[in-house]
Amino acid sequence: MACAVSWGIAVWFAGRLWAAYPLVSVRSDVPVTGRQLEALRSALRQEDGASALVPAFWSQAEGSAESRWETCGITAILYCGEYDAVYPAVLLEGRFPAAQENGKCAVSTAAAWQLWGSEDVLGQELEIEGDIYRVCGLFRSSASLALCGESLDHGFSNIEFWGGYAAPPVETVQQLLRAAGIAQQVTLYFPFPWMAALTAYALCPAGLVLLAAARTLGGRVRRGCPKETCWFVLGGAFLLALVLPALLRLLPPWITPARWSDFSYWGGLLPAVGKAIETGFSLNPCAKDVLAKWNTLGLLIAATLANAAAGKLMLSRQQKNSTNL
Repeated sequence: MACAVSWGIAVWFAGRLWAAYPLVSVRSDVPVTGRQLEALRSALRQEDGASALVPAFWSQAEGSAESRWETCGITAILYCGEYDAVYPAVLLEGRFPAAQENGKCAVSTAAAWQLWGSEDVLGQELEIEGDIYRVCGLFRSSASLALCGESLDHGFSNIEFWGGYAAPPVETVQQLLRAAGIAQQVTLYFPFPWMAALTAYALCPAGLVLLAAARTLGGRVRRGCPKETCWFVLGGAFLLALVLPALLRLLPPWITPARWSDFSYWGGLLPAVGKAIETGFSLNPCAKDVLAKWNTLGLLIAATLANAAAGKLMLSRQQKNSTNL
């Protein structure tokens, strides 16, 4: 039971972590001009293999927010595009500002309580650093946050690329940035390698439990097992062999090696994880980075507990099988 609960929590944290970083994050300390952003969108339409890429432009600023009753400090995330690519917020009421929708914002529950003393905030007026917004949504967060819609000509510091496509993501994004003339002033953050490693660690308990079950079943087969059970196991293995190639084809080609025996591919995985972690720590942290680090910590703790419980279960099964033999 403890193994199942810990494993479920670890998988939940893994899902939250993947929601924070859709694919490739482009960070800059200098705002990118509206003309450069338009050039980037034009390059997206022309670049082969990038047509399925979708950009979301955003910036983050610390400032003060003022309602009719109270004033408080707030982290304002200004964006143009899909909100969930910018910050993985869980909506409670209303909606998030649509792409290029000026003058609307969604606020966190923490900000709502500080500014209005209530979560009944839809339709309220909010001033953030001199700009007026109408609250259209409420999302859950213990931090004082506001997600504010802006038009593309506002100018943004960061870009999130998301979507599915066949081309390698980092190389494709680099080509797009060069075409738009902004490749020199930005940092590319591709967290996929270390998130994949953490997810694999979180999934280890399931593998350990299956291995323990297989050992138990193997012991029963050696001692004599009903034919129905044997046919069931063989049928399950045959079905898995049929389904596995189809499941592997669902993965983007840039994830899988050209040949599974390509040792240079597997040898490059660990350096890729290290580079992604190093880049992540070198970034000036924003709200989504802080949230991702908390999710990473929760995942590591829950996955470690689940792995320990699964290992203990596997050891007890092995001892029981040895005793029966």
